[in-house]
Amino acid sequence: MAGATTMDPSQSPPNVGDAVEENVPWDKHESGMYRANVDIDHAEGAAEDAAMAGQEARDDLLLCEGYLKKIRGWGQNRTRWFRLTTNEFSFYSKDAGDLLAQCPHDNIASVSSKEGTRFEVETKTPFGRTENCTMLLEAPSMPVKEKWLKMFARSKNAPAGLDSSLSVLDHSMDAQVDETEELLIEGHMTKLQQSLTAMSRTRWFVFTNRFFSYYDEEGGKLIAHCPIAQLKQICPTTKTAFEVVAHEPFTKSGASRVELQCRNPEERDKWLSIMQATIPDVVKTIQFTPLSTSVRSQSDHYGVVVSGEQSAVYLAQQARDIDHSQGNRFIHDDHL
Repeated sequence: MAGATTMDPSQSPPNVGDAVEENVPWDKHESGMYRANVDIDHAEGAAEDAAMAGQEARDDLLLCEGYLKKIRGWGQNRTRWFRLTTNEFSFYSKDAGDLLAQCPHDNIASVSSKEGTRFEVETKTPFGRTENCTMLLEAPSMPVKEKWLKMFARSKNAPAGLDSSLSVLDHSMDAQVDETEELLIEGHMTKLQQSLTAMSRTRWFVFTNRFFSYYDEEGGKLIAHCPIAQLKQICPTTKTAFEVVAHEPFTKSGASRVELQCRNPEERDKWLSIMQATIPDVVKTIQFTPLSTSVRSQSDHYGVVVSGEQSAVYLAQQARDIDHSQGNRFIHDDHL
């Protein structure tokens, strides 16, 4: 402020409404009324900032996520975890991994279908580490490709010519789609079986602000779903697994409890963190405390028989995971 002088601490405090030099330390202003006005201004500003941040988070909704293969040529193809929200398109090193690149939708020039399960995303400026403006992507199946193309059409500033007729989620089995339903997280997890005669199987799980569901595969047939209001408890069982307990049976086999195995602790924490933010009364903790060895044998009250390609993965993981103290113990069928 031109021409202003610094206030002498010995002077009387300023009256409300008086001009105050901005460079005077805040603690030099000893007027309670002035201090209160400053507190109110700061509180209102913080509240406005929080409200704006919350609105931005609500405006940027998840449309879909999953693994896609980046086609760059012989020996250079890479499978990455992609996320599409209403505002941006991004990809990570893996599910719950490091962010590698992101692109706002207003930077996407076009999205076009290519032969087979491939589609191409063209951007106005380079996107990704290769500094190219085109990215050829390959989905694991035709239904997954169709899902991505239709979700691109639902995003803000969507490229022209894409079909947006698909709803975010398709609930069959007498479930009705709620227009306010929002996708929060989706991905592969292994549904661990509690029977010695049943195989643990990898399914595609989806969690929204309305339902917890799983499908036979990504973009596949809905097997079962449970309204989140019916969920009773969700808690970790190992460093890489957690259980979901409902008030009533909801699985195809009529069970009210399922145990789900993630590929790594990061994926498990991602699921539990998002669930906890949505239903904190159901997910009270995301921390797992291993039991002692003496208790472990009592807790391992059932086993899972594994065979084929999955057996090596399960048994190798179990050998590394010395804290695998609750839930399933994997048994190779050759050992029975």
